[in-house]
Formats: sequence, C-alpha cells, structure tokens
Amino acid sequence: MKAARRRQWTSWVLALVCAGAAWGSVRVGLPLLVSVVAVLAAVAAAATGASFASRASRAAVGWRSERDTVAALTRANVPAVVYCGLMLGGGGDADLVVVSHPHSAHPRVFVVEVKTVWGRASVRGDQLCSNGRPLPHQPAAQVRRQREALARRGIVSQPVVVASRATLPRGGLSVSGIPVVTSAGLPAFVGSHPAPWSTTAVNALRSLAHVQDLT
Repeated sequence: MKAARRRQWTSWVLALVCAGAAWGSVRVGLPLLVSVVAVLAAVAAAATGASFASRASRAAVGWRSERDTVAALTRANVPAVVYCGLMLGGGGDADLVVVSHPHSAHPRVFVVEVKTVWGRASVRGDQLCSNGRPLPHQPAAQVRRQREALARRGIVSQPVVVASRATLPRGGLSVSGIPVVTSAGLPAFVGSHPAPWSTTAVNALRSLAHVQDLT
C-alpha cells in the first residue's frame, strides 16, 4: 500500500511538472508541438497515478473483506486452520483455504473465494450479482479453478463463495452449484457442511502459504 501511494504521488508530481512545462513553453513562445507534447505527458502521468490509486484501493477493500472473514471464524471459535493467499499456479491464488477440525481423523477442506459485496446478492445465469449488477470478476469460475488446482496436489475440497457483507435470499444462494454465504455465515457453513475430508490436507497445504491456526 505504501509503495502504491508513493507511485501515485510521484505520478501526480510528474503531472504537475509536465503541466508547468507546457505552460512555460507557451509563455516563452516555444513551438506549439512542444506544448502539446508536454500537455499529453501531463495527462498520461495523471492517468497513471489514478490507475495506481484505483488498484491500490481495490486491493485494500479486498484485503479487509478477507480479514473480516477470518475474524468471523475466530469469533465463532471454529476449530480450523486457515491458509491465506495460497498461490496455486494455473489455478490462480486462493483467498482462503479452511481446514475444519484439522487434528481429527477426518479434517474437512473448504476453498473460499471472498468477494466484497454490499446490498442484495442474486444470481443471473452463472453470474453473481450485487444489487442486480454482475460482479466484474466472477467467483464461481475462480473457485472452481482453485479446487482443480488443489485436486492436482491430492487435496479434495469443497468450494464456497463468500459475498462478504451481502444480503442473501432467505432460502440461501448458490452460483453454478457453488454455495454462497456471507463472512458472518461462513462459520456455520464450515461447521455443518459435509465437505470432503483428507488426512493429508494439512501437511500438503502447510508448505504453500501463511497459516492461521484457530484451534
């Protein structure tokens, strides 16, 4: 985040310098082409700064949703190990992998894609929507790829989508057959859903990512 802010400030400073150069070139009578180039450079620099700021802001919002989801599991005293930010190669990165009852004979594995959703969540075809608008990056396809990537490592998992702060229909919601829950609803889902179990999951996952043991 700090690096993104530095890039943003640098871009805006560059934009101001270029804009000043453009104005100065007009004042001292330099050719019009020089002025136009300087103005275009200022516009490009400002756009770059805005792009960095936008990406940083989205990343911060997503990180907070993931943090809130882990906090919900912690508050509910769910006996689980949570693996955060698993890099799965061709499957992309998994926001969270939750292993419930990891020290039992039958630990159960959930691969979780977290989306920041406010307002009413609904499904249109195979798309998850927030207040009627499809999300820009569809979680069902993402979490399926993550499940397949885990399966290639011998880890069988239950995919689930977390729509962090959404209002869900009373009868529940699923997208492309994948359950959708809120951050607050994930603990109950993990505690009650008959997910696949694997005695090798904990050892196989431990080498891949940062671990938060909630047991």
